[in-house]
Amino acid sequence: MTRPDPDRDLRELFAASRRQEAAQAPPFDRLWQRARAAARSAPARAARRLGYAAAAAGVLAAALLLWRPVFHETEPALEASILAWRAPTDFLLETPGAELLSTVPKLGAETGALFPAALAAGPSENRVD
Repeated sequence: MTRPDPDRDLRELFAASRRQEAAQAPPFDRLWQRARAAARSAPARAARRLGYAAAAAGVLAAALLLWRPVFHETEPALEASILAWRAPTDFLLETPGAELLSTVPKLGAETGALFPAALAAGPSENRVD
C-alpha cells in the first residue's frame, strides 16, 4: 500500500507557474541582440557624459575667474565703535580668582618649603634608574 503524496498538488502548481512564466518570457536571441547593441553604444554614452561634465566644469571655472567680489568701504567711526563695544554681561565673566588662571606659577622657594629634602639632595641624587 502506497501513501498519497501530500506535496503532489503543490508540485503541480509550481510546474504550471513555470510554464506560464516561460510562455511570457521573451526569446533569448532578442535579449542577447539588445544587450550587444547597448554594449556597443555604452562608450559613446560615456564619452558624451564626460563631455557634458567637462563643459560644466569649464563654465564653472570661467564664472569663478570672472566673478569679482565687491568690497564696500566702511566708515572708520563705525569700525571704532564696534571695536570698543562691550557686552552688558561681561562682568559675569570676571570670576574671583581669575588672576590665578592668567599667570604662570613660580616654582622655587615655595616648593622648597614643601620638599626641603629634595632641594638639599639635588637633582642627580633623586634620579630613579
